[in-house]
Amino acid sequence: RRAIKTAFEAGYDSIGTGWLEPNLALDVIRTTEQCGGKLIYSDLTRFGGMGDKNIFCETDEFEKIIEETKKWNCVVGYSCWDEPILQEHMEQVRRMFDYCESIYPEILPYSCANPDYHKLCRWQDNAYAPYIDRFISTIDPAVMGFDYYPIGRLEYDPALQLDNTTMWSDLEIVRRAAQKHEIPFWFTYQGQRFAFHKIHYIFRFTIIKIKR
Repeated sequence: RRAIKTAFEAGYDSIGTGWLEPNLALDVIRTTEQCGGKLIYSDLTRFGGMGDKNIFCETDEFEKIIEETKKWNCVVGYSCWDEPILQEHMEQVRRMFDYCESIYPEILPYSCANPDYHKLCRWQDNAYAPYIDRFISTIDPAVMGFDYYPIGRLEYDPALQLDNTTMWSDLEIVRRAAQKHEIPFWFTYQGQRFAFHKIHYIFRFTIIKIKR
């Protein structure tokens, strides 16, 4: 709670529940509401998935989640799937978007694209730009979400920091695609190592929202 309050006091106007457990996510909602902030909600145990897998929930309860959380003024969006890469999952995301937009048009249904470090969309294989094109044409997002998590990857070298990362190539491919389709571009960069990461180098956390 203190961390959330500190973030809003520092000038952040919105946060996300990310991969939090449901009870903790609810506490985040309450604290965000008290602070007058905005929140994008996700619960991988009840809806959506991550990457090329949907292993966190046996039953999709997206519709029920919307009913349960729409009483909170701070909830301004739902993260429907984290980095979908398979066509079937992107189509499912679009169906979730359709449902959300039909009953709750003022709320943002959200999804972000996978960076190139997934084996199915490596830019070295000339697969990343086509993947981003499929992401946009299938999901037709209101905003183009893209995140990058370098810390903790085996090949990550803290001494070189960002010099040898493929993030810059990804970033330009996604930026151009968003510009082509006239979609606002949201970029999220990992600034804090996770507990399960072995690397201890810490970047300052930054979220950049880029519009044309």
